[in-house]
Amino acid sequence: MDCIAKFDCIAKNIITSALDSKELFRILECEFAKEMWDTLKATHESITKIKKAKTRSQSRRKRRQNKKGLNLCFMAKKKDDSSSESNVSSSAAENYSQLLQAFKETHEEANRLTLLNNWLKGMNNWLENRVKSLEEELENSNRF
Repeated sequence: MDCIAKFDCIAKNIITSALDSKELFRILECEFAKEMWDTLKATHESITKIKKAKTRSQSRRKRRQNKKGLNLCFMAKKKDDSSSESNVSSSAAENYSQLLQAFKETHEEANRLTLLNNWLKGMNNWLENRVKSLEEELENSNRF
């Protein structure tokens, strides 16, 4: 086994050992570690874009719903002066707590995706550096 094949095998083992079965299934057809890495990178970049778009869409929808809910609260207050202010304020407080919970969940998901993205970037840099060093070793071995 030549030097490059050995390091490619090591890199493939590192990549596959860090993946769950769903991720592993995506790269089964890849012959080289670089192919595996490029496939994972492309997949996660597109997933990240989709999740960001979905999160933005959900945020807009929740804002519209909360706005609608607040408008209904104020309309109910205007229509029925006999209703107590505590009902309106408790409904507004409930809407606020739902909005706050949705924001926390979105923030946690964004943090998780950021960590995953940073890890993937780090692995990409490591693999690129490793490939460069292997190419240099190969060039040096071919000179002699």
